[in-house]
Amino acid sequence: MTVVANPASTWPTVQPERTSLLDRTCKPKQTDGVRVLFEFNVNSCGTKAMAGDWYVVYENEILHDRLLIADGPNFISREPQFKVTARCFYPLSAINR
Repeated sequence: MTVVANPASTWPTVQPERTSLLDRTCKPKQTDGVRVLFEFNVNSCGTKAMAGDWYVVYENEILHDRLLIADGPNFISREPQFKVTARCFYPLSAINR
């Protein structure tokens, strides 16, 4: 899958270089400080597969690592939770080849 997203256009803003996929070790292949580019196989990075009658959907999420501040036993974050869902639909006829 190839996904391009613009997390810096949100309010409050998100730092693109601190994004990842569901598998937090999968970081952007490239970022220009505004956009992020992810390229990954559909069987990696925490990608989920769901089947329909005539198609398969591969789904993953772009997430933002929030900074957490320790306050005794508690943690505080003043950053937004950021999540973009990316889905690719493939017809079953293309998968079975």
